[in-house]
Amino acid sequence: MAFANPFAAAKTTPAKESKKKKNENIVTLPKGEVSEALDEFVAASAKEKEAKADKKVASGVVLPDVLTRFLEDFASTGEMPDTTKFRSHSGKQVTLIVQDRGELYSLSEEQQEGLVQLIGEKKANQMILTTTTFKFNSGLIAKDGVMDVLGHHLTEAIKELVENGKITDEEAADLLEADELTTIRKGSLKKLAALCDEDSDTMENVLDVLGSQTTSYIKV
Repeated sequence: MAFANPFAAAKTTPAKESKKKKNENIVTLPKGEVSEALDEFVAASAKEKEAKADKKVASGVVLPDVLTRFLEDFASTGEMPDTTKFRSHSGKQVTLIVQDRGELYSLSEEQQEGLVQLIGEKKANQMILTTTTFKFNSGLIAKDGVMDVLGHHLTEAIKELVENGKITDEEAADLLEADELTTIRKGSLKKLAALCDEDSDTMENVLDVLGSQTTSYIKV
């Protein structure tokens, strides 16, 4: 039986969507300072939403125009300015931010084809970056003996690469990379009470220690 190259056969597994019913608990606060502050928070949030809506409308008018002006200046000088600011007749000022975030998002085939049509294949290829990251199936790699066998064969493969002059001894040491990441286990917060013996002070201290590993905020 012929086995396919495990790297060529590697595939991505789509994340499963969770559709759990929310366990909602509504607590009515007694009349007083905290309850009044909550009302103020809700009112301020409503004003904030209105302000965001006004900003969105204004931005829809300003952005297309200033972006056009920016690109025109960019094209004429051939250099992208570090900062570009625009000022109204009354002196109010905004800064236009144009950032490259390409490597954070996937480029579709349609987008690639569009680039080729616009600037040609050669220039498009200078913009397009394709990287491939291989990984072993964590469930299978954890089976007894699997890691030992793979380790043995990988060692032999690396040795052969060095002997054949494909890579140097120094490069061989850097061939395999392992990124170690330590986080809190998924679902730990749901078990926090039990983990802290139902002691609220201990739970609060745990959250303080975790810091940015968790987040706490209020919103309307």
